[in-house]
Amino acid sequence: MHVLPSALRVGINLPKGIVFRIPTSHYGIRTQGDKPRHAVGRPQHLLSTLNSSRLTPSDYLDLSKRDGITVRFPNSPYVRDTPKGKLRYQSVDQHIPFPAQASGFLYYYRDPDAAPLEGSIRFRITPDRSPSSFALGHDLILPSGMPWQVLLIQIACTTQYLRIRDHLLEEKLITEDQLARCNALGIDRRRTIPAATLFRLNQEFALNFGRDMCLTIVGDMLQSLRWRLFRAKDKGMDYCPWVGAVPRP
Repeated sequence: MHVLPSALRVGINLPKGIVFRIPTSHYGIRTQGDKPRHAVGRPQHLLSTLNSSRLTPSDYLDLSKRDGITVRFPNSPYVRDTPKGKLRYQSVDQHIPFPAQASGFLYYYRDPDAAPLEGSIRFRITPDRSPSSFALGHDLILPSGMPWQVLLIQIACTTQYLRIRDHLLEEKLITEDQLARCNALGIDRRRTIPAATLFRLNQEFALNFGRDMCLTIVGDMLQSLRWRLFRAKDKGMDYCPWVGAVPRP
């Protein structure tokens, strides 16, 4: 292995049969490790906050007809193999994109009467990108009529939401104790459906008359209930004769 002579570095009359070592740092050749911190992969949306009282116009997002969205925050660590936490509209029954005219702000919501482990990321649709329009907007709704949301118990127990979890802690919107209690419950993220997860007896939930009713009850313990309230039998066959759902948008 030879170092390329200075007289030949323009690439003219190179001797044949000799392998030369050319230091890439001297010639502007960029390696994989030299890439900018966030240049790899699809564009990610930088958000400054998930606190609805601290939003800025730069936190405004347009999710209209998108398959999903990946967000990051100013202090999000850049690790190539870290799950990016893509947020999707609905993927329980079928994978469908966000609806049209879905523009607004992601934020952390906690009901004034919330149970200890109750809380979620929601999306507020607003008339424009001004944070002052937040109060004039409304939360994004699912086809079932329930709010689109990612529950705290999902954020705590799912690695794909690592960035969101870390940022919620940084903003003191959640606590380490809440995360520990969520993990202790042994949440099955694949079976956790926000619209059918209850934290309080007076909480609204979605109900489809054409299916069995499956609820997840979150308290000091985790319980799953499956009721066949709307089934009927005819000639030995067990089926659901009803159609319809509540609430409806």
